[in-house]
Amino acid sequence: MEKLARIVVLGGGIEGLSLLEYLRWHGFENVTLLDENEAWDGDKNLAARVILGPEVFKSLAEYDVVFKSPGIRLSKLGMVKGVLRSTTEFFFERKKGLVIGVTGTKGKGTTSTLIYNMLLEGGLDVYLGGNIGYSPLSFVDQLTEKSVTVLEMSSFQLQDMKMSPNVSVMLNVTEDHLDFHADVEEYRAAKRAIFEFQNEGDLAILNADYPVLKEFYGDLGKGKKVWVSMKGAEANGHPTEWEVSGSSLVGGMGAWIEWKNEVEGVIYVQIDGTKEEIVQVSDVALLGKYMLENVLPAIFVARHLGMANEIIAKVLREFKGLPHRLELVRELKGRKFYNDSFSTGPVTSVAACSAFREPIALIAGGSDKGLQYDEWAAALWENPAVRVVVLIGQIAPQLEESLKKAAAVSPEHPAMRIFHASAFEEAIRLAYDGIPDGGVVLLSPASASFGMFKNYKERGERFRAIVGRMV
Repeated sequence: MEKLARIVVLGGGIEGLSLLEYLRWHGFENVTLLDENEAWDGDKNLAARVILGPEVFKSLAEYDVVFKSPGIRLSKLGMVKGVLRSTTEFFFERKKGLVIGVTGTKGKGTTSTLIYNMLLEGGLDVYLGGNIGYSPLSFVDQLTEKSVTVLEMSSFQLQDMKMSPNVSVMLNVTEDHLDFHADVEEYRAAKRAIFEFQNEGDLAILNADYPVLKEFYGDLGKGKKVWVSMKGAEANGHPTEWEVSGSSLVGGMGAWIEWKNEVEGVIYVQIDGTKEEIVQVSDVALLGKYMLENVLPAIFVARHLGMANEIIAKVLREFKGLPHRLELVRELKGRKFYNDSFSTGPVTSVAACSAFREPIALIAGGSDKGLQYDEWAAALWENPAVRVVVLIGQIAPQLEESLKKAAAVSPEHPAMRIFHASAFEEAIRLAYDGIPDGGVVLLSPASASFGMFKNYKERGERFRAIVGRMV
């Protein structure tokens, strides 16, 4: 890319601003930033021309290079005569060392952070970036051939990619972001890029418990396939249903749990034919059995890169999760408040409810991402712990309709009560008043935050603040 090239960066978020900083430090002077938000409040003293407004993406023909930030639809762009680039691929062209990419509908931030913490504890030169909130361009100049970069990768970042990480992890694929992607198929197809361009020396790590991942196999590229599973392994008398190209869960490499009962078990890893015990399930600090899906690939990656079992186990005993993911906020008069604001879809909301045996008052609702909620509602009615559901936001009527449909076929649930709240503080108070001592107030919205809040972080922080001042 020529230093005198006319460069435009679309989007003034974390990715766009990090790219501007990188270009400035590397001597690119003819740079423009475009953002649709007229109220954009970023640094106006950037070493770039800044143009704001709802139609700014329509006039791109004058630029030699166009950098599109993740989350901006191609359909929004006017004629592009120059080269269209993505910020993520720009990093891949300049990176040094090993890159580990993690994707999935949910859990990728937790898995990425676990991998990072394990490698850091093991003394590696490791960096964390991507969708988790840190652009890798902010540290790309610090990388050496011995460095390891861990990237949380969303469908937005993967959709335009023509390069894949050296180690790629696919946690799960349900449905999400249907307000951006045309349909579920497009959303799933975007995820494939994390494997599609791998070489034979690379690793592709998948969860064998998700049948939908079988659909990906034909397009997964040349990387060696590694399976993880929550359901046990062939050596324990629980054969995985998925064997492809002679690589079964135990016959090749992988990580799995051998269960003693519903709550007790042991996590094992197998690399090069050697089965190793890593840690007891009860020693994992993360709350919620479903969180073990995120733990397994992290363990395998760390062990594959030479981290000692003791280091891996130490991190698992100490790491209690990221903010806004089943985060215990406070206990008040016998009731515990949990912030799961990051739950922006129905699958993770159901999983959060399954983490508790105590009576639950669930706060759910927000803006519409085009998702379906009938299965969410059915799962709530099948969970006797869910006693109260408080609905908020634009999508509240749709959630109530799904709950009523589920009630018609699940009439034996012990008296679930449904409330509506017009304000967030009212919702929290209704939930608190609706359950007895020993119960749980759970914010797990199953939808996006827009309309009431800027993002899930603001929603979670507001929850913390309101709960913190309750008496």
